[in-house]
Amino acid sequence: MAGESGIYTKDQLEQIDKQLSYMVYGQGFTVCVVDTRHTRRRTLMNTLKKIGVESFVEADNYDKTLTVLSEHPDDKILIITDIDLGKINGLRLLTGLMLKHKGLCGVILIDEPNKKLEHVAAVTKNIDVKCRPIQEEDIIKSIEGFGFSLETP
Repeated sequence: MAGESGIYTKDQLEQIDKQLSYMVYGQGFTVCVVDTRHTRRRTLMNTLKKIGVESFVEADNYDKTLTVLSEHPDDKILIITDIDLGKINGLRLLTGLMLKHKGLCGVILIDEPNKKLEHVAAVTKNIDVKCRPIQEEDIIKSIEGFGFSLETP
């Protein structure tokens, strides 16, 4: 009985807490898609919508990504970026942003396997690497792997 109030069980209280938190904060994270190619950003944004991500934004370069992140100060941000962004690569983008945003996580999309990037992902808990074509299950696995949830209470 120590885990229960007079009316609710501990599990019921936790469920109510999750529901209230969801009502106030939503899923609690935002996905930022960074790619220089508009069609790839659109395709990924549509996939995110399809799997249930509620908050997502897009950018096509580092400066626009900084602008987008300034609107999300809670640092609960997942960046999905292409490795090739022109003047800067996806890894450099993520590591530069991680200096300013402590809770930031990132997924780097590559066209063919890259041992060095895969090693970085293996030793870094906030970076994941996925090869294209990326499937819905891969995106869900990455999102949940960073501790975010797509479930609605």
